[in-house]
Amino acid sequence: LANCGDTTGAVLGIVVTSSASPLLYQWQDALGNPLGSGTANLINVGPGTYSLVVTDSNGCSSTAGPFTINSTVGVVASFTADPVTGETPLPVTFTNTSIGAANYLWQFGTGDTSSVISPVYTYVPLGQFTACLIASTTSGCSDTACTTIDIFINSVFVIPNVFTPNDDNVNDIFTVQAVGLKTMDAEIFNRWGQKEYEWHTTNDGWDGRTASGVPAPDGTYYFMIKATGIDGKEYFEKGSFTLIRSK
Repeated sequence: LANCGDTTGAVLGIVVTSSASPLLYQWQDALGNPLGSGTANLINVGPGTYSLVVTDSNGCSSTAGPFTINSTVGVVASFTADPVTGETPLPVTFTNTSIGAANYLWQFGTGDTSSVISPVYTYVPLGQFTACLIASTTSGCSDTACTTIDIFINSVFVIPNVFTPNDDNVNDIFTVQAVGLKTMDAEIFNRWGQKEYEWHTTNDGWDGRTASGVPAPDGTYYFMIKATGIDGKEYFEKGSFTLIRSK
């Protein structure tokens, strides 16, 4: 036997039984040259063909073999990825730089795979993904290399300066126009500093009604908004906007 990438191998597991002990073990190569093992196991020898001559105490000999140790080719998996971080959707070029391999299996960390030597893969979901290359030989030796791909989205945060809650289904809700926000806490106040409404999600807003459910009158209102983007950017905004109810 020989392990992947090894330059030496071994012959192991030979069992010899005899009533005429002790037994003498002599290994020899394909040319009959003796090897100095002295046991039933042959270790740390190069590729080639070997035989074992066993001699008992009566001088009787028997030969086992030949045994063949094949050479094996090592494999090293390696690659580059460009880019390794960016905004979705992000095409990533994987360049295969493996050594000694004949077959390739790419695992992109999303459940998708490829057997192309050097693929281009587009990441759409947000998050961190472990991309791996399994490089293997025809004899079954393999090696694995991995890297991390980080996909994000740049947050966008826009606050309107007017809204018209007149039930015409156009601009009826005061809401933050946002992309890529992870958290949001918003409060709406009237001109006397009384809180009219608050919300704590990224997809809520104010429909123009007071805390008691009564339509708020036309006029100027004030907001305080805190938010955090998926990209880690933090926002704190305060200001005013106009409520116009008349059609």
